[in-house]
Amino acid sequence: MIDEPEFLTIDDLEIAGKEYRERMDKIFIHEKEIDCISIYAQYQYQIELDRIPDMEGLLHWVHHLCGKPWMDRDLIGEFIDRICEIKGWNIHRRQL
Repeated sequence: MIDEPEFLTIDDLEIAGKEYRERMDKIFIHEKEIDCISIYAQYQYQIELDRIPDMEGLLHWVHHLCGKPWMDRDLIGEFIDRICEIKGWNIHRRQL
């Protein structure tokens, strides 16, 4: 007998998305008063936002963070999204 595949409902997806956002909001904190982003993964890791002046700087930090044992694919993606949001950058501005 073959098990029927399990399907997610729209409500299931909304709940999962909300839970993911809440988790990421606890990990990534934009500390406006000291102009940095704090990453609370294995421990607190702060990056001053003036050290990410442009997309090239963002690429540098992505590469740097990829070497951290606590960093994973979800966190890297979220880091990129958060920095772009803070800086007002449209990461999808170019056609590849």
